[in-house]
Amino acid sequence: MLRLLAFVTLGTVFCLFFSPIGALAYAGETASVSLPANVEYDDYGVPHITAYGLPELFYTFGYITAKDRLFQLDVTRRKASGRLAELVGRSELDEDILVRNLNLYASAEGDFVAIARELPEAVSIVNSYANGINAFIEENGLPPEYSIIPPFEPWRPLDSLAIARSISLMLAEDFRTELWKFRVSTSGDESAVGLSKSKDLLSSLPLFPIIQMPVDTVSPATFVGEGSPLGSNAFVISGKFTESGYPILANDPHLEITFPSIWYEVWLTLKGEFSVRGATVPGIPLIAVGANEYYAWGITALQGDNQDILLLDESSLPKSFLQEVLESREETFKVREGLKILDEKRTLKYMKGVGPVIDEQDGKLVILKWVNEVPSLEAVGFYRIAVGKSTADFGDAVSLMQTPYAFLFASHAGDVGFFVGGLMPLRTYDGSEAQIISNPSQLKNYDWEFHSPDDLPSLFNPPEGFIVSANNPPALDRKGFPIFAGNYAEGTRARRISELIKSHIKSGRRFSVSDAMLIQTDTYSLYAEALLPTFVKKLENPSGGLTDKEEIALSTLIAWNRRMDMEEPGALIWRLIETSLNETASSKYRAHYRTPDVVLLALRGEAWFTFTRDDLRKALRFSADNAFSDDDKLLSYGDKHKIHVVHPLPIYSLASPGDLPASGGLRTVDVSVGEYHGGVFYKDFGPSLRIIFHLADPLGGIVSIIPGGQSGLPSSPNFADQVPLYIEGEYKYSR
Repeated sequence: MLRLLAFVTLGTVFCLFFSPIGALAYAGETASVSLPANVEYDDYGVPHITAYGLPELFYTFGYITAKDRLFQLDVTRRKASGRLAELVGRSELDEDILVRNLNLYASAEGDFVAIARELPEAVSIVNSYANGINAFIEENGLPPEYSIIPPFEPWRPLDSLAIARSISLMLAEDFRTELWKFRVSTSGDESAVGLSKSKDLLSSLPLFPIIQMPVDTVSPATFVGEGSPLGSNAFVISGKFTESGYPILANDPHLEITFPSIWYEVWLTLKGEFSVRGATVPGIPLIAVGANEYYAWGITALQGDNQDILLLDESSLPKSFLQEVLESREETFKVREGLKILDEKRTLKYMKGVGPVIDEQDGKLVILKWVNEVPSLEAVGFYRIAVGKSTADFGDAVSLMQTPYAFLFASHAGDVGFFVGGLMPLRTYDGSEAQIISNPSQLKNYDWEFHSPDDLPSLFNPPEGFIVSANNPPALDRKGFPIFAGNYAEGTRARRISELIKSHIKSGRRFSVSDAMLIQTDTYSLYAEALLPTFVKKLENPSGGLTDKEEIALSTLIAWNRRMDMEEPGALIWRLIETSLNETASSKYRAHYRTPDVVLLALRGEAWFTFTRDDLRKALRFSADNAFSDDDKLLSYGDKHKIHVVHPLPIYSLASPGDLPASGGLRTVDVSVGEYHGGVFYKDFGPSLRIIFHLADPLGGIVSIIPGGQSGLPSSPNFADQVPLYIEGEYKYSR
């Protein structure tokens, strides 16, 4: 802990020499400038904004967000508008082209009209928030980095709605998998055979649903996608099993680990109307995960498939048809190269009423169909969640969602529940596979209708006394298939959380917030538990014997407690073995699709191939070659498993904590997803926020942590003050 605190101290020293903008107020203070609302900060820089009017509340919210996260606001908006290459360089150009082609701002315009019609005060919210951001800049000027990067343009209400669309896109990237599968399946090489075998093999893999009882459905899915690192954990425990007699709800969204954090915490109070506290994404003036006086809620990505890839076969379709349905426009992209910014023109194509042309493949136009064609009332939904007073209010608000979300709910009155929100297409075809269009009449098959909110599953006060949601299917039909299509996790995290809760209940002990913290930070690997015995057994009596390092690696692995803790050498050896087995399965046996699941089944003897002893020896050798220091000391997991806590701006990076040791694994509750490069595993994706609500006091009984701080400025004591707690699996407000 002392080593980590030293990094925070470095930020304080840095501030003696460089202070980007004049301070308003920081930890434990009240804002010292004239604002139309009262702002009080706690010791971690989390603002509590209190106002007597809605415009004043959200004006101040925008102002305060700009104070703490101005550069992040700029980057997030650039990502949503397809203008990130101007700031970062050519590496972002392809993504800029995709986003510009999707035209999220056109969708945002449709959303604005729909929102204004449904909830006029929502217009006041986004307008006031934008005015607050712009007022901060007018009064304080821009920080020094804007002398070398493009200027910060005035914030518009549409920027907030476009960022919401960008997040929806991030959480629903099925199209990338569908396009990859099409390319592989039509390649004609061994990879196509491997993909086919993987899909056949995995179709029978048992799933662990949120709702354990089978349900009837109008449109069952006969397939499951590959899952995604962009997931989350959430669980809620009824008050009948807690020390206080009130529910406890926990949530940790798994997103890219960024510094500053993707999340900004805030407490908003409109006197006489509502008080809501939680976490939001800078740029969006609404709480995504939080609590009000009556209830708390958590959110996970449902992983529902709301995207399709359609391939227009130009050779088979009449030219007159193509001319009628395709429209083109020229766009100029600014691309940074060193200190220069170049203009590059691209022709973007769009299929009317369907979606953008995102690529061409073997004479076929690749069209992305997504729900962005449908105006969204999601902003209204989140606002009504924030100000609601009852379970019915909450359920009605969830029904307005467009992005597929799974919500967990707990109330001060003692209720717990699970709700599904989002537009889920009703399909008569396999939406996990790209669809070839060779006749105009086929298009009517892809004119989506959606599941009614009444068809979406829910669960209220289950007899088990708890609910777990971790990107696993919401429910299965009576044949064992998900009730609608999605890229679901097969359920390892959900199963582990459920086991921990059941074990605690069985012991007769009652849950506290501290117990929920231990579940959220659990690092036990069920995957290792399943694979290790077979792996070790197959390496018994190896021909040629083992080297000294291999002997140490194997004995360490056998004695290992199966926890992916940063202090554990066994965790490092296992992660290296996992990496080698995945690489062998992919390169040698062409198991490119959902490789970790195929590896598990191969070691069980259930796949189309069996790992040879040489394959396993190669994995052990790889671990031995990479688990020791230059002086032959066995390393711990944290020596080679890092979280990158560095601000992207070079002038701020000197005050950043740097690369720090981290816990977590690919299939653990405390998840860690990232590539092995430069001899290091990076925790690129993982818990971007951990938050727990104790419903005995919905607004006061909250503990939370982010991998950073509230402020994006090194001059603030809240720049990186939460990092030590995050690394150690601790929480603010927990003492």
